[in-house]
Amino acid sequence: MRVLALHGIGSCSTILKEQLTPLLKQLGQEYQVTYMDGAIHTVKGPGVPEGWSGPAMTYAADYTPAAINITMHHLHSFIQENGPFDGVFGFSLGASMVASSILSRQHQRNGDSEPFRFAVFFSSIAAFSGGPTCCEQVVERLVHESADEFRLAFSGASTASISSDGKIFTQYLVTCCKTALSFKAKLDMNTSFFESKHLDQVRRPIHPQLIADRIRIQTIHVMGSRDFPLIAEQSRALVGLCNDGSIKLHTRRGA
Repeated sequence: MRVLALHGIGSCSTILKEQLTPLLKQLGQEYQVTYMDGAIHTVKGPGVPEGWSGPAMTYAADYTPAAINITMHHLHSFIQENGPFDGVFGFSLGASMVASSILSRQHQRNGDSEPFRFAVFFSSIAAFSGGPTCCEQVVERLVHESADEFRLAFSGASTASISSDGKIFTQYLVTCCKTALSFKAKLDMNTSFFESKHLDQVRRPIHPQLIADRIRIQTIHVMGSRDFPLIAEQSRALVGLCNDGSIKLHTRRGA
């Protein structure tokens, strides 16, 4: 059983190997894991040991559709060169990139064979779309018709006057921005698109109430009982992006 594994933000494969050691001991030698490191240097992420002096890597330089597309290209190339894989493990940002990749490939291949047979998501943050048409009408209304309310939401103001789908999108995007700030990540999560009106600069977090597509393969979602609330919210949203009949949930003790 060949499995691909992606680490979290500000981490690396060496740390992920240590995190997965207890699980892999239980699974046995049948499971052969290939690790993919992020290509971008960043600051140490949450959960990385204080004394760690090794590399701190990430997969995405930003979460705009263009930046996500670059990350998806790197991931798909790695799979082509090192696969095929039966399954995939993703931790935090790694889980986000895996979910984004699966949804992207399902859409592009229109029902053809899936890239993996199963996926295990550990404390995932939000999946992001690399398609500028994702939630396009919602984003267009927010930027051009509800710009003041959209902008103020990033400062904690109420979203009551925004349309229902716009409210879901706005609140989820704000959650993602807060998460990036809490990680002290080197990600440009600014709101310059308010001035430029460039819709392609608006990040497209994928929320189950805003898209119909669902991840069709078997999925296991592992969450920590002490995960940060912002992370827990995004992990639950990823559960909603998967087919009901193919989901297993597991809450582990600790963060």
